[in-house]
Amino acid sequence: MRALEIGHPEEVLEGVLCVAALLAAGANRAPLAGVFLGLAIANKPWAVLAAAPMVIVLPERRLLALSLSALVTISRDGASSWPCSPGRSTRGPAGP
Repeated sequence: MRALEIGHPEEVLEGVLCVAALLAAGANRAPLAGVFLGLAIANKPWAVLAAAPMVIVLPERRLLALSLSALVTISRDGASSWPCSPGRSTRGPAGP
């Protein structure tokens, strides 16, 4: 839990989401595994490394899990790039 001490709680979230994706894959719950992996990748891109173990663990519906993880990642990242999303200015560039 050193990540919490140095101010990076997203690292803990990342680990939890990756483990949840693998546990869901082990339980043959491909859609849930894909959603967890997609959220993990949207949080930190290095989570894509968990895709290979997830595909190995899933006995079937691998393409569904990978498709859902891509959809969740794109949806989450796409929503943050909308012009009126929180954190973005609706004004033009500052300065002359």
